[in-house]
Amino acid sequence: MTSKTVLFHVGLPKAASTFLQRRLFPALDAAFLNVQVHPRPEAPSLLRRGSTAFLHCADEARAAINAAGQDVIVSSECFVLGTTAEQLFDYKKRAECLREIWPSAKILVVLRRQDDFCRSLYVNTLKKAYPYPPARLLGLEAGGDPEDGRSYPYTILDLDRIVATYENLFGAENVLTIPFELLKDEPSNFIEAITDFGNLRLKSDVSMAVENRGLSLAGYAAARILNWTCFFERKSGQHALTWLVSRGTKSRNWRRVQRVVTTANAAQKRFIRYIVLKSNRLSRQSPRALSSGQVERIMRYHAASNRALSERRGLALYRYGYF
Repeated sequence: MTSKTVLFHVGLPKAASTFLQRRLFPALDAAFLNVQVHPRPEAPSLLRRGSTAFLHCADEARAAINAAGQDVIVSSECFVLGTTAEQLFDYKKRAECLREIWPSAKILVVLRRQDDFCRSLYVNTLKKAYPYPPARLLGLEAGGDPEDGRSYPYTILDLDRIVATYENLFGAENVLTIPFELLKDEPSNFIEAITDFGNLRLKSDVSMAVENRGLSLAGYAAARILNWTCFFERKSGQHALTWLVSRGTKSRNWRRVQRVVTTANAAQKRFIRYIVLKSNRLSRQSPRALSSGQVERIMRYHAASNRALSERRGLALYRYGYF
């Protein structure tokens, strides 16, 4: 390892990651490596392959960091929870991969209250033609839908355990935990905490434009209604596509039918997204999305863990309703 400063921004998802990647990190006097599925074309090929490839190619990742400059920020909200249902529970393994890449790195974790996280996650999933209610996505009902492949149970959001994993691997002094809510209440203090932690300075002003606006009440209603018309998102459609795939291995004509069905499904999703975004402009009122009972259940489950994290890190999370 060289003496250079390396800061890994590991998420959490739905906690100002887009703002950091588009607004703050490019404004800092440091090289910025944005690890995502589709970054800019001139980015190293490793970054274009996403977070999983970055984590499992330690030598290539170190080479990219060393080639970037003296001070380097590496960002991916998927470093914590991954992008698939199978990766949601392996945050410890993913943290160990980061330590193998750069043991002396600093770690930035942006927290978000679990109920707000779940609400934002569900609304974002609605934009992708998800046809089910939030209880199905978040594991708030018995049974769930394992065949859907897009389940994010609220129980995985144990912030204290996630942060403790990074503290044990990198040292508590090398981990910054900062609540997302601070960005909304005191944006200058939010930015200052990050720059002081990484010994970084701003080379340009930071635009405070809102990224990834949520759905309005009209857009939310349109999404809930239209997503139910997306037949191939329901089990029957999945079974039909599975059947077509099996037939396609035996006949070229069946493969043509499969391509037509897949294309039609993608077109339907794009149409739904277009209508939802148009509807979103009809009102400014935000949807409730989660019931008061669901919010209480989520926060009651995580209250003890949030309290322990707050006391250990001195975060005063009670001010933002974490417990």
